[in-house]
Amino acid sequence: MDGDDWDLPEVPLAEDTESYTVRVLQDGGVLREETVTAPSWMYSDADRLADGMAGPFEIAVAQNSARYGIGVFANLTVDP
Repeated sequence: MDGDDWDLPEVPLAEDTESYTVRVLQDGGVLREETVTAPSWMYSDADRLADGMAGPFEIAVAQNSARYGIGVFANLTVDP
């Protein structure tokens, strides 16, 4: 929505607020899900320990929209 001005550094998305859903997945299950209001997030050692994290895992991030809900997730596999 309203993303026709490609001369700007970022395309306006017609959202009142900026938020993202971040999921930590392992073996197909969601270990943690958080909503953040900035395009950054830290998965601390304490959080990993609390989640029982061991071995490779996946981080999935999607932008949220008040009008359309959670968008398409982008995934990254992390092998510590």
